[in-house]
Amino acid sequence: MPRSLRAAFRFVIYMAVRDKGRAMVAKPGDKIPVPGLDVEVVSSAGELIKVPMQGTPRQAAPGAGLPNPLCRDAKLKEQDPTPENFESVGVVVQYGSFRLLDLGDLTWNQEHALVCPNNLLGNFDVFHTTRHGDPHSGAPQLVHAIRARVAVMNNGERKGGDPTYWQTVHEAPGLVDFWQLHRSAAGGTDHNSPEQFLANINETDHGHNLKMSVRADGSFGMINGRNGFMREYPARAKSAVSSSR
Repeated sequence: MPRSLRAAFRFVIYMAVRDKGRAMVAKPGDKIPVPGLDVEVVSSAGELIKVPMQGTPRQAAPGAGLPNPLCRDAKLKEQDPTPENFESVGVVVQYGSFRLLDLGDLTWNQEHALVCPNNLLGNFDVFHTTRHGDPHSGAPQLVHAIRARVAVMNNGERKGGDPTYWQTVHEAPGLVDFWQLHRSAAGGTDHNSPEQFLANINETDHGHNLKMSVRADGSFGMINGRNGFMREYPARAKSAVSSSR
């Protein structure tokens, strides 16, 4: 069956399920109602937010709207030909002072547009890497501008985990730790995090997870389900949240 027909078939099945529940068609700037969290859509159906994020009434979006000097020499790429990646729903999740960025499978040029010439997203505690660490994503002007303290890559042993993407994240200013769902076969010795940060070290030893526990003051913890390795991250100092280089 051709790819387009498979997609149409899956959509028909999905519609039958969706019609029985509550659903919304997300648009950039929309808020997704989740009790206790502030979840804002920043990309959907190929569209992006156009103005800096405001955060919540109690907690602003630190760094949002500031000029991004990394845009000066930034290069764009040919658009990823896979349409569903371009149309990814990207969200910012905020819980008190804690902020997480998850852009799904969004592509390089869209990442660029979200932070150039000004960073519309701001700074984050955790960055969930785009498209499993595929080279169609991972624009340094975004990855470095958001100043995430922790990155989490949802790669497979042979899916994503591109060495160039990994290096971009590894070199990001402010990064403390880089966690991976799998050890990347392509990454080899030089482009994988230390073993304690890898939830799965090969495709046969799979199914282990990474668990994150978050507190409203911005502090959080990570634990590796495979080996029990834990790391705590304190709340970020107020003076550090809006700095950039």
